[in-house]
Amino acid sequence: MRRSPEWSRRVEAKRRSCRHRGAMPSAVGWAAEPVGRDDRCSSATAVLLRADACHDRAVEVATVLAAVLVAVGIVGIVLPVLPGLVCVVAGVAVWTVARGDAVAWVVLGIVVAIVVVGTVVKYLVPGRALRDSGVPGRTIAAGAVLGVIGFFVIPVIGLFIGFVLGIYLAELARLGGHDAAWPSTRRALAAVGWSIVIEMATGLLAAAVWVGALVFA
Repeated sequence: MRRSPEWSRRVEAKRRSCRHRGAMPSAVGWAAEPVGRDDRCSSATAVLLRADACHDRAVEVATVLAAVLVAVGIVGIVLPVLPGLVCVVAGVAVWTVARGDAVAWVVLGIVVAIVVVGTVVKYLVPGRALRDSGVPGRTIAAGAVLGVIGFFVIPVIGLFIGFVLGIYLAELARLGGHDAAWPSTRRALAAVGWSIVIEMATGLLAAAVWVGALVFA
């Protein structure tokens, strides 16, 4: 049976420990240890087992913390007051550091790449739509400011109400009438909606990669 690198490291550690204590393990097992030395090698094995147990416990705690951060990140995509994709990456990073093997670092690299690409697309696609529709960036900024204010005035739903109101008022001031301001507001909202959809898809894909690693790796 093919042994894993981790198993080989543990065996080698036990061999060194037993040699240090005067035991002579055989090439195929531990039956050739001199009588009276078993307790010494058993102590070395117990140390390894305790270290394994501590590591496994740390990975379990890190996995729970990572799951919480990933979930918070997904929610944060819908509620922009939370750094959605940052939380997703942070959660996977916590799990990676705790696990510490090559698979975990590869998963983190894939997640970071997904988030970087998704973030670039999130700004390129809606930005182009806004430029094509003639909506200036200051209109979106006005919506964001009133959205934050609305969040504290009316928890949760105030964010969306304030955002729409901010965009509408900015376009009303810019264009000078409701008939022109409202269609422009709808185009701005559509662009922002695409941004949220792209960010959500990015977050879910990154989370799926991490969950896949938990299940199959």
